[in-house]
Amino acid sequence: MTQGLLNEENSIPVIRVKEAGYENLSVDCPWCGCESVFNRVSDLLTTEPIGGLNTQCLNEKCGKSFRIVSDSANERHRVLVFDCHNLLARKQYMYCILNLATAYEMFFSLFLRVELLYRPFVADCSSNGLDEMNRLSEKLEGRIKRFTFAPLRRLFLQRLICQEPPANLDDAREAVCAIPKLAKCVKGVKNAKIRENRDEPLQSLLIQLNRSKIHELRNKIVHKRAYRPTFEESKDALDEARNIIFPLTSLLDIRDDLNWYPMRK
Repeated sequence: MTQGLLNEENSIPVIRVKEAGYENLSVDCPWCGCESVFNRVSDLLTTEPIGGLNTQCLNEKCGKSFRIVSDSANERHRVLVFDCHNLLARKQYMYCILNLATAYEMFFSLFLRVELLYRPFVADCSSNGLDEMNRLSEKLEGRIKRFTFAPLRRLFLQRLICQEPPANLDDAREAVCAIPKLAKCVKGVKNAKIRENRDEPLQSLLIQLNRSKIHELRNKIVHKRAYRPTFEESKDALDEARNIIFPLTSLLDIRDDLNWYPMRK
């Protein structure tokens, strides 16, 4: 056994995750030393962070059992951004840009869930609050399922800058129902409006976000041209995403965990 602690319950080694990506995670087998790359959906049958899971080495000559622990608990949009460092190293610049644009969209969607579902649910004292939040979640998903980067960014900025947060689930229902109308009439939030409503450092981050052209670069890749970006374009886009998405996630205190918000009241 080359590494890992012993799990006293069933006497198999416990091994820490070596690399935790969005789709896959990898470990070095404590028995044979070979790397095993597990797909979260096909191999591990879960997209939840792995706190502890018994599995087997994927090396056919080994196949011995061990227990995986210490998976990443980062938000999904953050993991997609982290994955881009390996994509850059492998010179897969197209996939790097696709990941980054998707990470922004996931961030916007998470903000909307927190703003229109999680926090109103915590503030609401009705007995059927959880059922109502679940129904509202389906409505929200239906309203934004066709939105890509640009409309999601507009909606994010409009809600954050120009709209009051819902005080309860009734207010949240009205806000969700108003999304199609809002999407049609809102062309975008001007930087001047952002400066009126927010102080640093949030103001600066929102202006940077408003200026981002990542979606235009993504569109050049996925459409007929199949544009191949340079290292410099991809590295700049990655740096921009890290400098915008990560601090915004912290400043806005958003997590995809309903149980987090009762503690923040």
